[in-house]
Amino acid sequence: MPLGLGPFFDQIVTVLLLIAAVVGGFHLYKKYEKPSQPTQVHAVPIATTAKSTETAEEILQDRYARGEIDRARYLDMIQNLKAQSSAASSRPAGNLSADEIVRERYARGEINRTQFREMMGDLKHDKE
Repeated sequence: MPLGLGPFFDQIVTVLLLIAAVVGGFHLYKKYEKPSQPTQVHAVPIATTAKSTETAEEILQDRYARGEIDRARYLDMIQNLKAQSSAASSRPAGNLSADEIVRERYARGEINRTQFREMMGDLKHDKE
């Protein structure tokens, strides 16, 4: 369909419009695409984490109930939390130990299993 700009400019404008449509479509696809298995969740601000009264297990149960993680991932993460459970005393909200913070970050999906185990190992090593 001629745009009335002459044969050369009509072709350039048409190609530019096609490129803009492809780039825009790709952008919309990425924006609204729902990942089948989220690998990382955006970090929660530290202030929110410090005020949390939920345990890591409760956070994980909530994520499973909302469908953010599947059953296999839930069971695997619960097993990892129990294997690395700390004998931390009950502290008031806002005074979480380093172990509890790492456990909550893992339960929220902010860090993966390898990072979780590495950080828990480092913290355990620091205590010795």
